[in-house]
Amino acid sequence: MPARGSCPPPFKRLCNCLWNTSDSDAKEKCTRAKESELRSKESELHRRQSSDGARVCVPFGDGVFQVRLLIVTAVAASIALTQARLFRHSMRELDHWCARPPGFSNMSVAAWKAMAIPRDIAGNFSRCTVREPPDGGASARAVPCAAWEFNLSDHGNTVVSEWNLVCQRSWLSDVAHVVVFSTNVLLLPLVGMAADRAGRKTVAFVSNTGLLLTLVGSSMARDFQTFVVTQAAVSVLSKSMVVLYVLLYEVTTASRRLLYCFVAPVLPSVFVQLLLFFVEMFKLDWFLSQLVVATLALLLLPTFYVVEESPTWLLATHNLDEAEKVVCRAGSINSVAQIECRRQFRSEVESCRREQVDLPSDNTMGLFRSGWLRGRSFVLVFVWLVISWAYSHHVEERGTTSDTYVRSATLIGLGPMFVVVWPVLEYDQGVKRAIAISTLVFAASSAVAFAAPTDESSPWQTVLPVSMRLSLTLPVAFLFFLTISLYPAILRCEAALLGYACAIVGDNAGYMAFTRLLGRRQDVTLAVQSVLTALAAVAVAYLPPDDRHDLSRRRSLAALWRKSSITSTKQLSGGAVCERRTLPYPMPEQFSIRAGMLNDGR
Repeated sequence: MPARGSCPPPFKRLCNCLWNTSDSDAKEKCTRAKESELRSKESELHRRQSSDGARVCVPFGDGVFQVRLLIVTAVAASIALTQARLFRHSMRELDHWCARPPGFSNMSVAAWKAMAIPRDIAGNFSRCTVREPPDGGASARAVPCAAWEFNLSDHGNTVVSEWNLVCQRSWLSDVAHVVVFSTNVLLLPLVGMAADRAGRKTVAFVSNTGLLLTLVGSSMARDFQTFVVTQAAVSVLSKSMVVLYVLLYEVTTASRRLLYCFVAPVLPSVFVQLLLFFVEMFKLDWFLSQLVVATLALLLLPTFYVVEESPTWLLATHNLDEAEKVVCRAGSINSVAQIECRRQFRSEVESCRREQVDLPSDNTMGLFRSGWLRGRSFVLVFVWLVISWAYSHHVEERGTTSDTYVRSATLIGLGPMFVVVWPVLEYDQGVKRAIAISTLVFAASSAVAFAAPTDESSPWQTVLPVSMRLSLTLPVAFLFFLTISLYPAILRCEAALLGYACAIVGDNAGYMAFTRLLGRRQDVTLAVQSVLTALAAVAVAYLPPDDRHDLSRRRSLAALWRKSSITSTKQLSGGAVCERRTLPYPMPEQFSIRAGMLNDGR
């Protein structure tokens, strides 16, 4: 007989079994609830981290500090653009003919051509053959040239004329382009990774110093191999200055960021055109043009004394002491009280610490390594490739040549276009929408140009090229801005320079496709570009939203952060209690918006 007050053994075993089953079910449900909540929180943190406001620390106001960096960034961009244009300028082919031997050196060029240079089927003088002997007349056999003379009256001495890169030696010019192209594509993303790890200012200073040295070495090159190697280094180092654009982005407040990031590339575009005009007017030789770029690099070098490292990057890499020093120095330059700078900076630090609770470590993040970044990275690579090809083909005229009316109308229309579009750009997701819409406008214009009559007297031949050139200029002006805004601070330089590398690939691959695959047929090229740019516009529309100006969402996130700071418990079936630890959703510090502003309802 069982003791009084005790349950029979069979009944006790049944109760224990039911209790254990209920407890295990409760634990399993609790575990699933925790996992679901953590996944939801991680997704929200990733979304917030990908927005451009959640990773920008600007507690020192706006003023002279940002204007200084804007000027430095504009000079750096001028160096990159000038170097790229002068390299193409120095590699252009000049009018040439076989050189006169010593016995005929006193003969004029016209007389030499009439006597010794055979004519082709079209009646033009041959550039690559000469009669042997020169005075043998029409019966003399034509042999390849051993040396050449060039017409230097139009463009001065170029690399082609310096090392005779014509006729059977023209392949050396292609080698130079391939080496420079390959070096840029391979090294620019690596430079971006270095800037995300060593710092924007450090990489920019090292790049500018190396650029100055390699430019001097390039101008003093006495053989073609040395010139190619130094030019490859010059090209990479000059384009590495894009990290200063990222730095400008990260130290500018919300109200001025779009303006400064627009002015930074626009001013160099105007300056480079003026500089190239003077180079053409004075017909500078190739080595003198290298010294022009070296002069700009020399002027840029002392400006790094007033350039500070990005507080956003320092905060993301946990260098809090140095970040606070930079914030205080920047606040002093902008006439902001040190107490206020420190208070706002500490608020940024606390917000960053809360956001870092469930974020993956820096070692697991990458443009293509992280699942939440991989999709946008592939989209941006495609967009960079397509837009860069279309831009170089129509605006830079690598595939088509426009008349004076089209160029003049484009220049006149740029100002009014940006004035009209600017309110849209400052609206919620304005940059992304403007890029998508303008890309669609180009796709539609190129489709109409493909179907329109090709009569030169048709007004379509003027209206459509102007529309295409204007619609391509806007995406190019803001594509860097869009790219940077979609990545966290520790990946921004890598993303920007990867985009630059993709632009170089799109430019050159598109030109090769136009000349080799499409046979220089403009109609087929327009059809292909119309399809590709339409796809690019759709791809841009599917990029993650940029919620910089969504004030209502900021308020809702702030309210959610306040509510979630209280530990909650949930009663589950079976009598088990699942206790949830505090999971505070951080209030996003969107640019210079503070907690007090959100609580006050502003």
